[in-house]
Parts: sequence; C-alpha cells; structure tokens
Amino acid sequence: MEGRCASCRAGRNRLHQHGQGGLPPLLIAIILIALLFFTLTLRHLYGA
Repeated sequence: MEGRCASCRAGRNRLHQHGQGGLPPLLIAIILIALLFFTLTLRHLYGA
C-alpha cells in the first residue's frame, strides 16, 4: 500500500477526503467564488 505507514496513510486519506474543517475542498472553492461574486455585486450596486 503506497509504502507508507498506517498513520501516514490515514492522515493522507483524511486530507484528501476532507479539506478545512471537514469540508471538501470543492465546496470551499464554491463558497469562496460565491463570496467573491457577492462582494463584486455589492460594490457594483453601491458604486464603491
């Protein structure tokens, strides 16, 4: 199995399955993109 010890494999699997705080990295990316879009929309609406 990849030549890693059991604890290294477990840590690697956790990292790939869950990114920050137990959320998948794709979900984090979607949230960040939505936040950016929301911020740009507000700036456009208020002319900042």
